[in-house]
Amino acid sequence: RWKWLRSNWTLNTVDGTQTYDPGDCTDVDDAALITRFSSWDFDDEELPFIYLVSEGVATERELPVSHWQDFRPLYVKGSHTASVPAQMSADHLDTLYFGPKPNGIYKVSGSYWKSLQTLAADDDEPEMPANYHMLVVYRALLKYAYNTVSQEVLARAQTEGTPLEDALVLNQWYGRFRIRLPGPLA
Repeated sequence: RWKWLRSNWTLNTVDGTQTYDPGDCTDVDDAALITRFSSWDFDDEELPFIYLVSEGVATERELPVSHWQDFRPLYVKGSHTASVPAQMSADHLDTLYFGPKPNGIYKVSGSYWKSLQTLAADDDEPEMPANYHMLVVYRALLKYAYNTVSQEVLARAQTEGTPLEDALVLNQWYGRFRIRLPGPLA
């Protein structure tokens, strides 16, 4: 996953409403409802935050995320009284669920992954950092070279594109598995 596709979202819950679609959430950077959604970013190290709007941001806390299989029997099955949400989850359709259902207006915030960008018009600009925009050209050259069986074009696209692609992966890949080094031995 690329760093530039990771974004932040916010949502104001509705009293007594348990479920919310990705399109109900606001992209913080765009200040608009989410339109390019790929998946939620429920990272164990960066949990979503929640606070009761009437009490202010000073009461903000982390909101644990549960696996859908664990969450569903606790908060979806049967009927429940609205209360302070203690957990959240997402079902197989990426619908957000809060458990128990909110008893007021809560502001929830977290991260999500945008879907891939489509470049259709001539003036469309890639979202990736400008240093790597030539990768689009090299990828197009590769496709052209394979379609026309052009060894010279293929060699140029690989020679010039591969180091740039390696740099892109090194600098812009957002991996879930981060290397953690132990503390000092002495």
